[in-house]
Parts: sequence; C-alpha cells; structure tokens
Amino acid sequence: MSNLRIGEKHGTASECMACGEVFCGVEAFDGHRVGDFSQDFGKDGKGRCCLTPAQMGSRGLERCELGRWKAPRRVRTRARTAVAA
Repeated sequence: MSNLRIGEKHGTASECMACGEVFCGVEAFDGHRVGDFSQDFGKDGKGRCCLTPAQMGSRGLERCELGRWKAPRRVRTRARTAVAA
C-alpha cells in the first residue's frame, strides 16, 4: 500500500495498479504507459505496458522528494498577440 496524502502541493497522486509506481499527477502517470491500445499485452510485445524506472528517467520523468514520479517542469510563456491599430 502506498503512502498517499490528500491535498499535497505535488498534485493528484496516481498509483499504477500494474507496476505499483506512484505519480504526481495525471500527466506523469499517462506518460509511463506505452504501447498500442488496440492489442492485448503479450501479442508480439505490442500491447500496453509500463515503462521501467530507467526508461521513465530517460524520458525526463524524475522522482520528487516524496519518491513519486513527476513530469518535467515546463517553462510557460505568455502568448503574444498582434494588437490592431
């Protein structure tokens, strides 16, 4: 059983029932699942499966101070729009 806490600054905790890893938010959780939705796992190895910790790290996911996986921080910029004269 994981040590999930409600209302933390790390966002919604998502625990994967397949691999047991815990993620800070849905984006990181969704990013660790790969493969073709249309095939069952085991058919030519093309079905949905979880990435290994090494694979998640190579894709930019990292562990937070609570040991959960989190997506890399994105730099947000304001969109610039042309002002009509």
